[in-house]
Amino acid sequence: MAKNKRKRKLKEQDFQKVKLRIGKKLQPAQNATDTSFKSRSIFIPSQLQQKLDSEPTNQRNQSLKDLLSQVGHYSVTTRQEALVGLKDLFQRHEYLLQENLGIVIKRVAEKMTDSDPSVRQSLLLLLCFVFPLVPQERMAPFSPLVTAHLSCAMTHIYDDIQHDSLGFLELCLRYFPDLMVTSSSQLIQNFVGMISHQTTSGTKMSKGLQHKAGKGLSVNPKGKLSSLRSRLKVLQQLLAFLKALESSTNSFQGRNPFSSRNHVDLSSKKPVFHLRSIYQHKFRFCSIQLKNQSYYPSPWTTLQCLVCHQQTQK
Repeated sequence: MAKNKRKRKLKEQDFQKVKLRIGKKLQPAQNATDTSFKSRSIFIPSQLQQKLDSEPTNQRNQSLKDLLSQVGHYSVTTRQEALVGLKDLFQRHEYLLQENLGIVIKRVAEKMTDSDPSVRQSLLLLLCFVFPLVPQERMAPFSPLVTAHLSCAMTHIYDDIQHDSLGFLELCLRYFPDLMVTSSSQLIQNFVGMISHQTTSGTKMSKGLQHKAGKGLSVNPKGKLSSLRSRLKVLQQLLAFLKALESSTNSFQGRNPFSSRNHVDLSSKKPVFHLRSIYQHKFRFCSIQLKNQSYYPSPWTTLQCLVCHQQTQK
């Protein structure tokens, strides 16, 4: 009996809760792991100094790679700030523009047709700073790309984008006139499309109805290009383009008068403009064919013909 009572007491001690006195802490187990650690701070005076081999940034600590990726961001504010940041970066580190000219022109030229006017205005300010720093010879490989985006802006479905494209064209004609002349055929068509629209007229013939295509003055009261100020700006840029074309024509006329570099060819089936006698003509190498007679008009004469066409269409 005594042994059974002893075993029973030992079992009760194993499952009996230990009551501690007030203020007395529980002793840790013998197999407990000590997880405490000690640390000390280290002060390095030069840890905040900028490294010599670090990537150049602008005032907001943005690198060229970061800014180029933000140019195509979906947010309007981010795209605008990226273009402003690029200008600040090139002002601080001009060599970055010369070393990365190709990728910069490729990314920023796409914003000529941006849907937001603030982004296009920021791009215009950026190009005003970039173009004077780039020689015409360095810009020659990227001229087709710039001209393609410029043509897309000039023929865009929205009038405000077409209106802002004249600012980009003015910069290109100011700093790269010879490069713009190489795409004169396309740019002339773009000018005509900005101030006119396609018209068709039917005439009764012996075999049926015959349609004739022509150009008419585009009138849209709600459009930006219909105002007198906008039309004047279009004609002024056209005059500047024709002057650049004429100067390029005079310089290359003696060596190769029909060079493809200065070739302007518009379809004779769809005349660019009509005089009072309505003669179809071809615009080749700044020459107008009228009654089998060719001459080299001045830009002002050609501009007067376009204005006469607008007046006759009213």
